[in-house]
Amino acid sequence: MIDVIHGAYKSPYDGAYQCLRDYQVNRLPVDLLKITRSAGIKVIKNSDTHVLNAGKEHGASFFIGGNWYLVYDDTQLRSMRRESVAHELGHIFLGHEIRGEGYIVRQQRDEEAADVFAVDLLAPEFVLWTLGIRDSLNISGVCDINIPFANIRAAQLAERYAARNYSESPIEKKIHILFFDYIEKSLAEREGY
Repeated sequence: MIDVIHGAYKSPYDGAYQCLRDYQVNRLPVDLLKITRSAGIKVIKNSDTHVLNAGKEHGASFFIGGNWYLVYDDTQLRSMRRESVAHELGHIFLGHEIRGEGYIVRQQRDEEAADVFAVDLLAPEFVLWTLGIRDSLNISGVCDINIPFANIRAAQLAERYAARNYSESPIEKKIHILFFDYIEKSLAEREGY
């Protein structure tokens, strides 16, 4: 069986946005279960498997018998579980090296790429820009991510706001239409009409 999702995306940034497009995600917070189910990835709580090194690992990805398995630490807060799942999706979709039993090999550059993928997947910059959401607390609430992750996105947005310009990338332009109704509804609710 050919695994079509492993390495489906080349760049963490563009890959996150391609993932949103490919799995028809059109609102925040991003529905990770929609993505994993559609991709055929089985998501498992660590309390059911005990494969993670308690306190040291928050998630792991395995390719066994032609199937992807993603294990996450279910003792974490919900926002951190979401980040762990998004991070592991980054490893899978970016095609990070698999060894022996199908476990994704952990290399520093892969960890950094998976983090970029996770932030871009869970807190799409162009959506937050369009909604005028700038601060970590609001980003955290809207995207259902923890404050440290929201701080990363807030810092990136601050650079864009300081430049007073935001130009969508080609991939953002392609998926902007998916979020159009969500953005319009969110802006209308904020304006009270």
